[in-house]
Amino acid sequence: MRKTLSLPSKYPNFKLVGLALLIVFLIVYAYYVPPQNLFLVLPFILFLSIAIYIMTSFFLNIKIRQLTTLAVFLFFLINYWVGFQILNTILLVCFIIGLAILIK
Repeated sequence: MRKTLSLPSKYPNFKLVGLALLIVFLIVYAYYVPPQNLFLVLPFILFLSIAIYIMTSFFLNIKIRQLTTLAVFLFFLINYWVGFQILNTILLVCFIIGLAILIK
């Protein structure tokens, strides 16, 4: 039998605290850092994807969680590179729906 390490119940839920700190960091980053080039915007997109991953970990299974995170990351990255175009958005949504059907 394998032993599992468990934290005492007096510690707060670190996932919620980490998520709150990450959201505060994203708000401060979005307010103070100008979006001039990809090297300034890419960390924001990555941290936003991590925040989405942590938020979906509370109520979704791992396959859907990873698919949602990938969709958010690709959506923001494509919209930054080429601007918001309805055709790219529709293609991305179709791609994500197709992946969701294949995963299930």
